[in-house]
Amino acid sequence: MITFIKKFLIVLTILNIVLISSPKANDAVTINKGENAPFTGTLLSPSAVAKILASDQISNEQCKIEIEKQAALSKSKSKYDLEIQKIKTQSCEDVLSQTIKLNDNYINDLEKEVTNVRTRTNLSFIGGVLSGIGITVVSAWAISKVAE
Repeated sequence: MITFIKKFLIVLTILNIVLISSPKANDAVTINKGENAPFTGTLLSPSAVAKILASDQISNEQCKIEIEKQAALSKSKSKYDLEIQKIKTQSCEDVLSQTIKLNDNYINDLEKEVTNVRTRTNLSFIGGVLSGIGITVVSAWAISKVAE
């Protein structure tokens, strides 16, 4: 049984070495003109491989450029929207400030009017009281003269 296991392991090792060292369809194998290809497939010249690699790099660069372009557009749109909002906010603050000034002026005018009305009312009251006293004094004097 041990000899069988030894033989089996040797066969597995040899098969493993043969299978690993033989080229596969996805391996790159360099061959010279006139040699047989180790597998069925498409043979590319070095310039064709270079074109494939270059087109891949160009695609990557184009993607990077497009990403940068879209990021810049998005950033500039965000800045634009932010500036519009700042301008709207400033406009609202200006309108509010003017409204507050107008209301303050209106309140001051109303306070002046109330003060003037009080002063006129006080003067009218004082004038009425003094007129009443004057009429009473003159009436008393006139009655005293007639009574004499």
